[in-house]
Amino acid sequence: QVTVGLVGFGRVARRVAQLLGPFRVREVVSYDPFVPQEDMATYGVRKVSLEELLQAADIVSLHVRYTGENRKIIGEREFRMMKPGSIFVNTSRGELVDEEALVRALQRGIPAFACIDTCCEEPWCGKHPLADLQNVILTPHIAGASRSTVESAALEIARVIGRYFEEAHLFGKKEAR
Repeated sequence: QVTVGLVGFGRVARRVAQLLGPFRVREVVSYDPFVPQEDMATYGVRKVSLEELLQAADIVSLHVRYTGENRKIIGEREFRMMKPGSIFVNTSRGELVDEEALVRALQRGIPAFACIDTCCEEPWCGKHPLADLQNVILTPHIAGASRSTVESAALEIARVIGRYFEEAHLFGKKEAR
């Protein structure tokens, strides 16, 4: 049994907390200064400080919206707090993580493993320092790509194109916006 730490507790993290149910997780903890404990408790999640999360979690999963003010919120100091054998997951934004510190931490073995779906520089085209490490799964920002998201995107594109042609009156009588 493992403890899972969710850094951030927005829509995606809440869904992750729900999906963890069948996996007999020991505990799910979360750090999010903007979400009250009562909201987390409805998902069976305990609110903790970032430091407590990093020290307790076997799996640390990042679910934070990038604002510019939170650039590199996970860096050398945070990686040093993590447990031996822990796993670090980032499906949020690459800018939230100090990637050089992550490479050094993975080379030291704490965290023991990382699953990274987003990097600071995208597309990374296979030439990235994390790609050379054996204890990393690196994917090209596709964690959110499911059949339903692709279908939704296609429908939205079709709607926008349709609106463009309606507004342009198809034959240039009116300039498109």
